[in-house]
Amino acid sequence: MLKDLSGGSYSGKRRKQVQDRMGFICSVTACMKKTLNPYVGMTGQGLLLAVEQEFFNWPPEKQLLHLDELLADYLAAPGNCRSTRDLAPVPLLGVPGWAAENEDAAYYDNTAYFRPGRRG
Repeated sequence: MLKDLSGGSYSGKRRKQVQDRMGFICSVTACMKKTLNPYVGMTGQGLLLAVEQEFFNWPPEKQLLHLDELLADYLAAPGNCRSTRDLAPVPLLGVPGWAAENEDAAYYDNTAYFRPGRRG
C-alpha cells in the first residue's frame, strides 16, 4: 500500500483501506496553516513510514515516540530524503476525515487533484 500511495494511486475505492491502514500526522506549521482555508489542490509532502497494524491501537504518546525513532533511523541512513523528490505528494483534502466531501468515492475522480504520481 505504501508503494502505491507514494506513486500517487489515490481513488475513492482505496479510501477505506487508507482509513483502516494508514495514519496521517501533520507536523509542519505551514501545512497546518493551509488547512485553515482549504482549497482543492491543497497538497503537502509526506514521508511514508511502515508500521505494524498494532501501532494503531497504541496510545498517541507511544505512537509518536515510535514514529520519532523510525524517522530518526530513516534520516540517519545515507541516501534517504536528500531531495524533496523523495517525499510523497499528499492531497490533504483526500485524507479520510479532513473533508466531509471525501466520504463520497466520486470525490476522488477529480484527476486534476488526484493525479498519478511520478515514477522512477
